[in-house]
Amino acid sequence: MKTLYRFLLVLLLLVLVGAGLNTSNAGMNCLTGEDRPDIINAHIGDGQLVVTFLGQHYDCSRESTISRLDILWQRVRPCIEATKQYLCKIWRIFRVLVFY
Repeated sequence: MKTLYRFLLVLLLLVLVGAGLNTSNAGMNCLTGEDRPDIINAHIGDGQLVVTFLGQHYDCSRESTISRLDILWQRVRPCIEATKQYLCKIWRIFRVLVFY
């Protein structure tokens, strides 16, 4: 349950950062009279996900997105586990030095 809360907090933070960037971009467009695309945007159009990042549009089909996420998870998971073990080791050393 704790992991879900962390995930939701990180997701909320990313949404707020994206909204802030897009708002400032809209303000600059209004002041300069230019028509720049969104900084960060994601929407579903015609049954596929369209992501805009730094003005570039990326079309993502469901199959390719799932396969890329699987590959990413396989690469990231060992790093997460190693980081967890490292932080636990540091915490044990800290507890021994401070509390004993």
